[in-house]
Amino acid sequence: MVMILVIALSGCAKPFWGGYGGTGLSREAFEAYVEQVFRFQNRLTNEVMLLSLRSDDLNQYNDIFLAEHEMHEICRPLNEYATKSMDDQNAGLLLMRRVERSVVPCEQAAQYVDLLLRHLY
Repeated sequence: MVMILVIALSGCAKPFWGGYGGTGLSREAFEAYVEQVFRFQNRLTNEVMLLSLRSDDLNQYNDIFLAEHEMHEICRPLNEYATKSMDDQNAGLLLMRRVERSVVPCEQAAQYVDLLLRHLY
């Protein structure tokens, strides 16, 4: 699935100058970065889900749940693209451009969720 995402993003270039996304990376580096961010936020979603299953008092984790919800909103283009890739659907240029613009904020939101989770242990 992730490889499909990376391969399909190869057409997600910012033409003519400046590299890909807000990062200015080469295509290969940007593809690796997108894959890393996708895996990171996906892992955090799983951790938050497990956290909610392990506890009887979910109110103590409200900050984490809110941050995870915000991460999902910010990472929506990346997750939508991954879903379309898994279903062999054409994502289209507009979605690919949204992925380009959202990957850095997605990583930042994921880092915040990770920080909150690390403070639990």
